[in-house]
Amino acid sequence: MFIEDPDGVDDDGKDKITKLIQTEEMPFYWTHISTSESFPKYSHALVRRPSQDNNFDASVEPQIVSPFYQFFEKYIKKFCLRNGIYFENIFRAIVNATHYIPDQNHTDPHIDFTQNHLVMIIYLNDSTGNTIIFDKTYDGENVVFPGKEFPILKEVTPSLGKILCFDGKYYHANRMPDPGERRLVSVFNLLT
Repeated sequence: MFIEDPDGVDDDGKDKITKLIQTEEMPFYWTHISTSESFPKYSHALVRRPSQDNNFDASVEPQIVSPFYQFFEKYIKKFCLRNGIYFENIFRAIVNATHYIPDQNHTDPHIDFTQNHLVMIIYLNDSTGNTIIFDKTYDGENVVFPGKEFPILKEVTPSLGKILCFDGKYYHANRMPDPGERRLVSVFNLLT
């Protein structure tokens, strides 16, 4: 399943996102490692990731850790309703800010969670940091493939307000934005 909605966030939401980012109302925190130490980033957690995949199911309450969670959740739920998507729980939500990293084409191919899930991305700005979805699904062992290349199934260019949804079994990554540019996304993982 791959669904791309260029107008997933309405104009009022786009204005709010721009205000949050430009006024620095939403704080970002340095993370020295994302998929590997080669890819540090700034992030703002909305829902804390479970410590272990197998300890999470539909009965576990999401650990909401940000006052901005409801703003982004509203657009995820609207998107799901419009597209007939049903999910059991939201187990992770984050806002990521990535920057240019020299000599890197894209981040490490990875999956976000080993259980069946959907990845939903709300693009928070226009960027050259495309999302790459590889033609490779979870192999039952490797969550991350540092430095690997796989055939590309789909590539999506970020634009403010676009929402992308795909099956979380596909390894994915993001291209580096151009020097001096930030790639801003909100990523939600939905247990299915």
